[in-house]
Amino acid sequence: MNTISEVIEKIKKMRGIKTKEKVYVLLGTTRNSIFNRQRRNKFPYQEIVTYCLRENIDINELLTNQSSAGKTKQIRTGTIPTEQVQPSEQEEYIFVPKYDVQVSAGQGSLIHSEQIVSHLAFQENWIRQELGLDPNHIVLIQAVGDSMNPTFNAGALLLVNTKVDRIKNDSIYVINRDDELIVKRIQDLWNGQIKIKSDNPKYEPLIIQKTGAIKIVGEVVWIGQKN
Repeated sequence: MNTISEVIEKIKKMRGIKTKEKVYVLLGTTRNSIFNRQRRNKFPYQEIVTYCLRENIDINELLTNQSSAGKTKQIRTGTIPTEQVQPSEQEEYIFVPKYDVQVSAGQGSLIHSEQIVSHLAFQENWIRQELGLDPNHIVLIQAVGDSMNPTFNAGALLLVNTKVDRIKNDSIYVINRDDELIVKRIQDLWNGQIKIKSDNPKYEPLIIQKTGAIKIVGEVVWIGQKN
């Protein structure tokens, strides 16, 4: 990760600024404050995060010289498979439960029911070998809203891995927040906070503390679109 001095120099180049003092003004801080933090080996995370959000700057590129856009995880997509009301006994297929739950790609959607309404057939080898998933920990739910456009649209079927042991930066997750299910991309901000953001730029991101703020339902690992 870049040092404070390296970040300041990058901002100077990005904005065409010749003096550090003007950068301190942009960050809402002072030379003395930055100097004191450097002595204590502390980084001005809050000022940097606030500045990047205000100026629509990629914080990863500023802090690590690597753009988030280039590292965004590409999720597998495909057409929605044949729906089965009752699972069959075919060994080469597994039948993933589809829940009567919609997750909002907009402003959140209340959970009305969690009953299994049907099963969809997937090749077992594809689930286990290609996706590396445990069939006992995957479910299907449907997305509504437009905030994850263009990654997927309303009506897309989301294959969700509910066995999540860690949050992967810039991956898409189904999140339970205040008894509402939403699907968003999660980004680590390096300062004990995470950004919950949409792929549609018209929706503002949400910045929260990592601990206890949200419950991860699962990671979106495949997106099914209608033909």
